[in-house]
Amino acid sequence: MNIRAIKESDKSFFAEYAREEDKAECLSVTNLPLEERIRVGVENSVESYAFVDDRDNPCALFGLMRNKDASFCWLLTTILIEQHKKSYMREVKKFVKEWYNKYGILFVIVDVRYGRAIKLIEWCKFFRDGDGIFINNYE
Repeated sequence: MNIRAIKESDKSFFAEYAREEDKAECLSVTNLPLEERIRVGVENSVESYAFVDDRDNPCALFGLMRNKDASFCWLLTTILIEQHKKSYMREVKKFVKEWYNKYGILFVIVDVRYGRAIKLIEWCKFFRDGDGIFINNYE
């Protein structure tokens, strides 16, 4: 698995091959098309990358946004991630550690219905702080 900058073609690839949970999470926040959601995420990130397989297909897209002094991590996956779970999890944990050392406290906003995402977030040593927030009636 390799890591590279997100390409324009990754946006349409994600739109076609996104895991159902990732689609649902995106749609719970905004009704923007998935390709547009990636464009917004990349444009608002200080860092963004793609985890790609040996054929350069994106398995996951991820980045870090800054708002004032707060840093927010984001991660979206395609169905291809299923074939690369272990290396993907190691890379995610490595980036979280690097970003924590570089930017300080990190935040993740996740739809609480997305159980696999919550498990990964907890494995990366994030923890829930305070009450949940609601966006478009979803916690």
